[in-house]
Amino acid sequence: MAGLLRACELVELLDAGDVVDGVIDVYPTKWEQTVLPFTPARYNAFLGTDISEQQMIDILTALDCRVEDGKIYVPSFRADLACMNDIAEEIMRIYGYDKIVSTKIVAETTEGGRTPKQAFGIQVENALYGMGIDEIQTFSFISPKYYDKIRLPEDSALRRSVVISNPLGEDTSVMRTTALPSMLEVLARNMNFNNENVRLFEMGSIYLPDRDSSKLPYEGKMLTLGMYGDADFYTVKGVIENLLALAAAKASYTAVTNNPSYHPGRCAEVTVGDKKIATFGQIHPKVAENYGISAPLYAAEIDFDALFAVSTADKHYKPLPKYPAITRDFSFVCDEALEVGQIIAVMQKAGGKNAEGVKLFDIYRGEKIGANKKSVSLRLTLRADDHTMTVEDAEKITKKVLFLLEKELGLTLRG
Repeated sequence: MAGLLRACELVELLDAGDVVDGVIDVYPTKWEQTVLPFTPARYNAFLGTDISEQQMIDILTALDCRVEDGKIYVPSFRADLACMNDIAEEIMRIYGYDKIVSTKIVAETTEGGRTPKQAFGIQVENALYGMGIDEIQTFSFISPKYYDKIRLPEDSALRRSVVISNPLGEDTSVMRTTALPSMLEVLARNMNFNNENVRLFEMGSIYLPDRDSSKLPYEGKMLTLGMYGDADFYTVKGVIENLLALAAAKASYTAVTNNPSYHPGRCAEVTVGDKKIATFGQIHPKVAENYGISAPLYAAEIDFDALFAVSTADKHYKPLPKYPAITRDFSFVCDEALEVGQIIAVMQKAGGKNAEGVKLFDIYRGEKIGANKKSVSLRLTLRADDHTMTVEDAEKITKKVLFLLEKELGLTLRG
């Protein structure tokens, strides 16, 4: 106030204006006093000093700060004192920088490391490298027209995308809900460059919007495979089987005929328990045509989050078998629509713990079999862990297998 009055006096002395009676106080916002915790030990640890508590109080009091009950009340004209660092700076400024003694830095350290999910992701990538598959990285934002190219139905939930507010253009205007179009774009580009044999994978993100627009979208990790050339349906299946072995998970395969992006007779779904892990197969010829490709394309969409969820790091050593195995061959005539996987599942269930494995070794189709029929031949391997299995033991299991196959699938041995 004294400064203001002196300024008014100078205005009159210099005849620079007239001083009007009264005072106008411009005070639109009520001032709230800044109150900070007074923690001497923390200040010393931060500064690397050994200043006593009383010295700090004296310094702050000299700066018109009030220290009471473990708190610092900052005066209104020191708006620059807003946090612990500001208080420590003021204490050090008055105390003297020259009094700081050089000491070694002492601090707690934490051991760095990857999360189990990150470590598993690296294992998966290394396995794919080992299988001769190259990695690609594509943009997470795509054009809405990409959904048309993979023949997504108009009412598909995957068409509901997060729209970018300030896109670079229409080709990058939405966040992808599937990584398949990105993979197919890269495959098409490689084919245009006359690369004969291509096997690619991408560990990328997809974005599924929440029905509540105020919430962030779900961001999931998808592992996408893409191949052409010297690859086929079973090449992709073999890659997935290797990844499932890495995860120590047992899966089942189911034929899929209604996925518009894949060939209706060459597409399958992979499940572990009741959890869907992947969809793979040959890309539908019409989809391939949309990318200007006439050669067969093969792809897989693997839910990496689901794959990690069913994986286990607790792997157990299984010694080599001590006792010999017995094999039995079976041939059945069945409908073309019956999946071999269903037959194998029933045979394994019937064989129980003694069923070491069931392997398909022949499928025959011909006039003698009949229209829409096929002959399937499988080999069942039986083994006991604690004794040599006898012929009688094998016969009992064989009868059980045949009984269950007839009961559940209506199959009988081919005559």
